[in-house]
Amino acid sequence: MKPVKPVFKLLDTGNAVLDREGSLFLEFAPPVAQRQYDWNSKQIFALSVMELGTLVGLAPGESCEFYHDPNMGKSDAGKIRKSLKVNPMKDEDGYYFNLNRQSHSRFMANLLESTFELNKTVRLHVVTSILSCVQYIIPYLMGWHVFVDPSTVDDFLADDEPVGSMTTKNEWDK
Repeated sequence: MKPVKPVFKLLDTGNAVLDREGSLFLEFAPPVAQRQYDWNSKQIFALSVMELGTLVGLAPGESCEFYHDPNMGKSDAGKIRKSLKVNPMKDEDGYYFNLNRQSHSRFMANLLESTFELNKTVRLHVVTSILSCVQYIIPYLMGWHVFVDPSTVDDFLADDEPVGSMTTKNEWDK
């Protein structure tokens, strides 16, 4: 998991307003051996504040699913799709996380497809720790810390982003 800072912008009046909420990157890498993973083949799924709320709000036995398409509403819609499914284990001692990424493209007259799928079992004690971290970070992803202490806004202005900052990335950048 990697949090992505929210971004603020300055108005002509000198006031700062939230330009983009932060998000939480979930990184998934396929296993190559016991406790070893191929991080060069990792996939990222960015959860928005609203999606994190859905995840935190799951009642025992409930599941959820998220779909992302970077080209939604454009002519390239559907070329790349990601889905993240979170389903409870039958014994309710954890959850199954299923990440699926499909991409479709044309080369000459051929339709090329690639699929990445990863299933990960996460035990309840780990899920509980993750959800505790998520609950803590949601107000920061929404920018509430700047409301409480306006002097911190300079650290989150879009114009002041350092090169390679996590605020400039999204799950489709690789």
